[in-house]
Amino acid sequence: NTGENRLLLDVLICDIRMPKINGVEAIAYFQQEWPRVPIIVLTGFPDTDMATSFLRSGVVDYLVKPVEGEKLRTAVARAMEQRELAQLRELVYALTGNIEMRAEISGPHAHP
Repeated sequence: NTGENRLLLDVLICDIRMPKINGVEAIAYFQQEWPRVPIIVLTGFPDTDMATSFLRSGVVDYLVKPVEGEKLRTAVARAMEQRELAQLRELVYALTGNIEMRAEISGPHAHP
C-alpha cells in the first residue's frame, strides 16, 4: 500500500439521514472524490425538492423506503449500465480521440 486511499465501487446506495453521518454531505463527498461511481439515494423521507436537486447533480435514482426489491434491482442495474456506458465512452475516446465516434456511443442525451 502506497498510502493511496483506493476505493473500488460499482454503485453507491446511500441514505440521507443516518445516525453518525449526514447523507447529503456524504453524497457530495462521493461525487467530488469518485465522480464515476453512480449513486442511488435510498431514504425514508420523501422530499420532491431534494430528489430533484440530487437528480440534477447526477444521482442515478432517488428511492423512498420501503422500496420493493425489484425496484431496487432495476435502479442498481440502470446505475451499472450507466457506469459501463461511461467507461466505454472513455475507452473509445482514449483509443481514437474521435469526437464523432464518441458522440455516436454517447447518444443524444449523454454528457461528454
